[in-house]
Amino acid sequence: MKKIIFSGISTLLISAGLFAQSSSKKTDTPKERTREEKTFHSIGTSVYMDVYNGPIREKEITTTYTDAFGNPVTNTTYDYSRVTGYSYFTLIYHYRYNMHEMNDNAALSISAFPSAGIFVGATNPGTSVGVIQQGYGCFNLPIMAGFEAGAAATQGSSSPIGLFLGAGYELNCAPLMYAKTTDNRDIKTKWVNPCVSIGVRYESKSNFGNLQEINLKMGFGLASMEIKEPNNMGQNLYTFTKAFTFRLSYFTYLNY
Repeated sequence: MKKIIFSGISTLLISAGLFAQSSSKKTDTPKERTREEKTFHSIGTSVYMDVYNGPIREKEITTTYTDAFGNPVTNTTYDYSRVTGYSYFTLIYHYRYNMHEMNDNAALSISAFPSAGIFVGATNPGTSVGVIQQGYGCFNLPIMAGFEAGAAATQGSSSPIGLFLGAGYELNCAPLMYAKTTDNRDIKTKWVNPCVSIGVRYESKSNFGNLQEINLKMGFGLASMEIKEPNNMGQNLYTFTKAFTFRLSYFTYLNY
């Protein structure tokens, strides 16, 4: 998982540098644009770079049996499970409205990024006492406040390069359905967590002159969690990392 995140961040940084160099030459006759329209629309995709690691769901398991002396014995243990997986292909729609435009190249915005993907994941047990449930499909809805700079900051911008910085919260639903279930436990497949995003926009001559954006989004869940059952040394056997999401995507602007 760390390799995927490192690869995605490296790709974003390298791509941003290359596009900044290739787009530094401004056209002699830039398009005339007005600032009257404050709404922006774009369509994006993510291929193999949309990762989900859900929050831990704890389940208390109580068993009762009779010992060798005929006495009833009640034993309580804890089982832990979480959803993990990634989307082969994710389709994303980006709606943005500029709340305040400082000038042609700077604005404060609010954005929504609803997306659906071909997610393949499993509910992995945190201990040896558990099952694996295979599931498919995912839905993600980040809503962020953002700062826009340069290209597409406003409809009046003529800059060839732009930047987006955003922060907010996201709703995650993964998986949307189960194909294999060996236990009827209550799995946490929907959760909300904070998220941040950075995007680099650039003009692309190879795509009919449309504005493009490479966007990195990361979500952060609750704090990590330790299991309750100690081993024979009085120490916890497992520590679980916090929930997180990660997505590297590519957008094309529709109305700029």
